[in-house]
Amino acid sequence: MSVVGEIAFPVVCGNGRAWCPGLPAGSRSNLSLVGQDFAAVEHCAGNAADDAGFTLAATSGSCVASWAGVMGMFISYGVLPVGGLAAGWLFRVGGYPEYGVGIVVCTAVPCTLASAAIWTRLAGGNEATAIVVTVVSSNTAWLFTTSWLAFSLGAEVSLDAWLLMADLLFVLVGPLVIAQLLRTSTTVRRLAERGRGFLSVLARLLILMVILQAVTMIGLRLGKNAWREQLFPVLLSLVVAPGLHLAALLMAWQGAFWLRFDRGQRIAVAFAGSQKTLPVSLQIATTYFANLPLAIVPMLFYHVGQLLLDTWIADAFLSSAKRASQAAAS
Repeated sequence: MSVVGEIAFPVVCGNGRAWCPGLPAGSRSNLSLVGQDFAAVEHCAGNAADDAGFTLAATSGSCVASWAGVMGMFISYGVLPVGGLAAGWLFRVGGYPEYGVGIVVCTAVPCTLASAAIWTRLAGGNEATAIVVTVVSSNTAWLFTTSWLAFSLGAEVSLDAWLLMADLLFVLVGPLVIAQLLRTSTTVRRLAERGRGFLSVLARLLILMVILQAVTMIGLRLGKNAWREQLFPVLLSLVVAPGLHLAALLMAWQGAFWLRFDRGQRIAVAFAGSQKTLPVSLQIATTYFANLPLAIVPMLFYHVGQLLLDTWIADAFLSSAKRASQAAAS
């Protein structure tokens, strides 16, 4: 599979300011649609950092640097790749190096923009914080993802790091640049504003298409590789991949609590820091590790696992907030 760009749609209100679903009225953010996971979703860029916690907050009379975005990046490009290295070693020791490569790749790619923002919104979190983490992680993937893969897999497989850097720049940074350029057109802004509902539905359909494509690829590849012999590593991937996501989410949530972020920022850091994009993982696996066809198995389980687990977790976050609100009102 090849990622055909990553779709970018600019959506900006006619007055040049933005309306972003899930954010408070008057939020100081510009609106743009940045494609990720083959999805187009209404999001805020512009001054989202102001809403995302890149400010100084006074707590108990002292000034605390609330760098929520930095925390999310640390989880995404620091904690998770290390966990992926450990899990990859586990698979290699067990005699399943293909799965090890897959888990390393899927933990080194950037955050998924579409679902991270959507799940943050559903949980009542700070969507702007999630957007900052995902946009920054996408725009720096050419450096961090390439560096991690060259470090962890360079000795085992042939990897053209410069070519990978160029591919990630084209796939991830290019659409954002195009979206920002299109924002200057009043006509495009009006059309995007009118089609906001359609683009939102399209986002979800495109995510589903990516998942179905990955499932089909895995089915075909297992059929060619004696699937009964692959049953154990497949089941192990089913446990390890979502387990890494869940561990990263809990670590992000607890770490954000220790750093005294507010609840909305903690939710955003937990989702955006722990979620990973499937299309970029598949792009790298099929382009640079085509001789390892089963590497995509843990990638799919990580992505599907994060969607299922985070649906339950988002609902738990929202229910907890409602109970707290009701208790305070009584």
